[in-house]
Amino acid sequence: MKKKVLIIDSDLTVCREIKYALQSATTDAYYVTSVHEGFEMFVKQHFCLVIMDILLSEMEGLTLLQTIRHT
Repeated sequence: MKKKVLIIDSDLTVCREIKYALQSATTDAYYVTSVHEGFEMFVKQHFCLVIMDILLSEMEGLTLLQTIRHT
């Protein structure tokens, strides 16, 4: 079973570069560019790792981080 990594960043180029670096035969990397999309994807799937920019939309990144930790 492949491990899943979620990348959340408003910069599409950064998302693509991280995905390219992590994607492998044993890892699937997914990315989204908004806090809301990130939360929806996090709730729907099980991820081994979440990489995110906490400065997304001012304080929303920190709020998402706290929500993920409590989940």
